[in-house]
Amino acid sequence: MISDYKPYDASEVESIRVMLEAEAKEGRPLEYEIKVNGFTRVHKTTNVARFEELHNFLNENTKELVISVYPNAGSNRKEWYKYQLNVAPESLNGIDVEAKISERVKQFEEKMAMQRMEEKLADTEKQLDQAEQYIDILEEKLELAKSKPNHLGNFDLGKLASSTIEGIALHYPKVLDKVPVLNGIAKVIQEENQTRPAQLNNGFEGEVSFKPKSRPEVEPNEHDEAVQQLSDFIAEHFDQHQKLLLGAVIVALGENPSQLTTVAELLNIDPNQLQTEEE
Repeated sequence: MISDYKPYDASEVESIRVMLEAEAKEGRPLEYEIKVNGFTRVHKTTNVARFEELHNFLNENTKELVISVYPNAGSNRKEWYKYQLNVAPESLNGIDVEAKISERVKQFEEKMAMQRMEEKLADTEKQLDQAEQYIDILEEKLELAKSKPNHLGNFDLGKLASSTIEGIALHYPKVLDKVPVLNGIAKVIQEENQTRPAQLNNGFEGEVSFKPKSRPEVEPNEHDEAVQQLSDFIAEHFDQHQKLLLGAVIVALGENPSQLTTVAELLNIDPNQLQTEEE
């Protein structure tokens, strides 16, 4: 063997590839050539990707590996990297063939792991972007809510004036249509509203007693008496803020009647007992 050959070093060969790749990225691609056992396996080229082809020829029969690098374009001057590989049934220059295969597999796995990490990072960035867009939407809704502090769902509490039940009867009459007794109050309030001066019908201010004004003398029935009793009860037992809160609760229960039983239980009212009394 020629004296300037040295034992094969996989890490040193890899460093040659890295050097060629770096020069190519800097816009100074170097020409190189690869020979295995005296045969040219990669002809003179600047394509760094072909460097990996040398590994296809490294096996138990490989004796020599020569990598020639041409530092100057258009010049025949070259730098040799010569390696000697000892032939042995179980080894390649003292290195197990199996170990070398394991090394290549490990490199491949590391490359794939890096690729998966990059894909995961890209997916995370996408999710972060979507989250930021969602936050922007929530902030817009929050600002809208701040600009309309007197809204309860689709109901404007401002339109309930200061009387709650009267506001509901005037602005949302359908809410009370199917509520026994309360629909009677609604009718009374609506009739009163029609008899008020025009300027009062555009907006009500002041305190409401929940007591209907005098009506034409008509023989009262049980329903009318119940309406009058409930109106008097609300006027007597609730202050103005509580009336407003009572109206809001009625509106909410009108939108979700299934919660009525829950409210009754919180007030220690037995729905079954009420049903027994009705029967």
